[in-house]
Amino acid sequence: IASARPPRSVRPTYQLLELDTLQINYNGALIWNEPAKSPVFHRPIKGELAMRMIDLARDQYEEVIVHCEVMDRWFTDRDDDTPPSRTPRNQSPDLISTTQPTDTSAIVPTSA
Repeated sequence: IASARPPRSVRPTYQLLELDTLQINYNGALIWNEPAKSPVFHRPIKGELAMRMIDLARDQYEEVIVHCEVMDRWFTDRDDDTPPSRTPRNQSPDLISTTQPTDTSAIVPTSA
């Protein structure tokens, strides 16, 4: 199964179809082994680029809410009642916190 969505959003369909294959998530940036709940391949954008995009967005719109997906986890700097995407709001963020780039080229939340 291939999707632009994270593994947790695809999981209900994957289970309904009784699949045991790999998933392609985030438009190919992640290949996920659903039975093992682990990545086979992951190509994140660089943390510095993500932070630059966040800064540019906040220069224009201070109220921007940042959502970062890392593997099968969802991080946000604040939460509200507005779903961040078409995915139904039946999931909650794994962590609500500020974001900082790391040398692993991923966005990793840190405590404020």
